[in-house]
Amino acid sequence: MSHPEIYVPGIELVPGISEPPPRHGLAETLWWHFHDEPHPMGWYTAMLGWTKTFGTSHFALRFPGVLFAMGSIPLIFLIARSIFGSSIGCLSALLLSLHGFHIFWSQMARMYVAGAFLSLLATWLLLCLMRTPRPRPWLEFAYVASVVAGVLTVEFFWPLIMIHLLWTALVLPRPEPVSNR
Repeated sequence: MSHPEIYVPGIELVPGISEPPPRHGLAETLWWHFHDEPHPMGWYTAMLGWTKTFGTSHFALRFPGVLFAMGSIPLIFLIARSIFGSSIGCLSALLLSLHGFHIFWSQMARMYVAGAFLSLLATWLLLCLMRTPRPRPWLEFAYVASVVAGVLTVEFFWPLIMIHLLWTALVLPRPEPVSNR
């Protein structure tokens, strides 16, 4: 297990001499991440629940990354297919599934692949919202939830929000000017 993976809460560490300190409860996890950790606390809070449920074996700690990595492949297919067609969607899914960094980080107990998954999910939901002629509250809620989860997972999510806002401003139809006659 690598040093950054030790930051997942719930792992039995020696108190007083380990960095990070052992964190087995929600209050300890939140306090430590507000006080000493530069990364957003969403991943660590979710992993606390995960380790309480599934334990802290190497397999259990690294399995969420595998799930997020596998979930990213159909999402990139859906995004690319909706914009460029099925052939490009298949090519995009193939390239992501063979991408070295994607494979590497999916085998680690870190938040980066979860952040990529949430970025793809938010982008796909935004595309669905833009193509929907009428309000869909469940779709709007899912988009907001994926963005909030992304912000709480990786610090690099903010630029994606700015890109979404800029793209939406460019794509939304402009209102007709009102004449004063």
